[in-house]
Amino acid sequence: MRRPATLHSNHKTVCGYNLFPSKLKFESKKLINSFICTGREVVLQWISSHYGIHGNEQADKLAKEVLTLHPPCFPMPLQNTQRLLRDKFRQKRISTFTDLTVGKFWFHLLDGQKCAQFSALPRVEGVACFRVITGHDYLQAHLFKIGLVERFTALPSL
Repeated sequence: MRRPATLHSNHKTVCGYNLFPSKLKFESKKLINSFICTGREVVLQWISSHYGIHGNEQADKLAKEVLTLHPPCFPMPLQNTQRLLRDKFRQKRISTFTDLTVGKFWFHLLDGQKCAQFSALPRVEGVACFRVITGHDYLQAHLFKIGLVERFTALPSL
């Protein structure tokens, strides 16, 4: 009868779940699977970092140093990358628009409930309402220019 293969590791490595395992973890899992497929027993044994096994404390110390110097670089699925970039660009665009509206009489339209009301409208209606509120009512200006309305008022209704 063969002795079981015993793997000593710290708790995070044994119990940890990582979406993008390192090459060492991948190779270790492959080796464990090959042991199991040949009918060999595999025992995972947890060792705390302060247990006193030669080299374990040093390995933990070096691993912590490496993580603080160089954060791990894991590949990211394309969907996650696209979502993160879209969110970043959206935040940047919103902050740019907010900065540009400071001092305008309609700056409050980009905040809170007013913004939610306009975003609930179909695009055509939302744009038309925004133009009327901000004094860019092109239809009213055109009608005034050709004499169909008596007076053109571009006063904000809010």
